[in-house]
Amino acid sequence: HYFRALVSMQILNHLAGFVVNTLHRFIYIDPKHPPNDFVGAIMLPVSIALLRYKSHDKELTISIENRLGDSVAEFNKIITRSDRKPFSAEVALNQVRIDLSRIDFDSDNKLAVIELNRSIRLREGDILSISLRYE
Repeated sequence: HYFRALVSMQILNHLAGFVVNTLHRFIYIDPKHPPNDFVGAIMLPVSIALLRYKSHDKELTISIENRLGDSVAEFNKIITRSDRKPFSAEVALNQVRIDLSRIDFDSDNKLAVIELNRSIRLREGDILSISLRYE
């Protein structure tokens, strides 16, 4: 009985293209449907959150609102699908800007990689905002 429940919860993360890797301390975001304008629930370790993903010509915005429970996952890297190199990036937790250590672009895999200066963990009620701007 537990296996079925766990598998059904992972369907949410699969649709959102959301992966939490606690070993390497990163989150990966790549919504499957619709790919440019996604809103849906996701599962973090020990919590449930709402993911909003909007991709436009000049900007990609992502927000993760932790709705229920304090996540035990800490991360310092955010990876997302991107068809081109971002001009700039901004990350904020509860509207407080987080310093970035670097922004990288993997052109072979079309991935934007944002490394934070510190690790963060989402608690109930926290909102993580990510913005990538393109030229």
